[in-house]
Amino acid sequence: MLANHELKGNSWDAYSGDVQSELMDAKDRQTLIKNFDIEVGSHGIHHLHLTQIPLNEAEKEIVDSKNFLENEFRRKILVFAYPFGSRNDHLAEICEEWGYRFAVNTDQGGRHIADQPFSIFRVNIFPEDGPQQLLKKSSWWYRWYFYFKRKR
Repeated sequence: MLANHELKGNSWDAYSGDVQSELMDAKDRQTLIKNFDIEVGSHGIHHLHLTQIPLNEAEKEIVDSKNFLENEFRRKILVFAYPFGSRNDHLAEICEEWGYRFAVNTDQGGRHIADQPFSIFRVNIFPEDGPQQLLKKSSWWYRWYFYFKRKR
């Protein structure tokens, strides 16, 4: 979850020509947390390519987003998802140093948490993916196929 609940839409997708989708507001976020037993992970504050900004700014995004979400939801935030899947070893070290237990990205890393806890491979889920795509993409065989198909 992005820590900045004032963002109204996914402008980062609109820049690339994709449709801009509405994001949850503060009330929706509280309703989600209240009604569902889910893990909340941080996705930064502004959804920036963290590898393309100065390291001190990237660290601020990682650390401040954790603090904001912990204050908002009154729970520990233990997971970080790199925006755009953009990561490097410096960012992984920052996540570990500031108390995240693991971090996920989209195009690199291990298939299992024990392989590389701060670079866990995951499959992208997009707004246009319907129930069938979600079922397919969350299956073990799809992750296995996609993991071995991609460039490591």
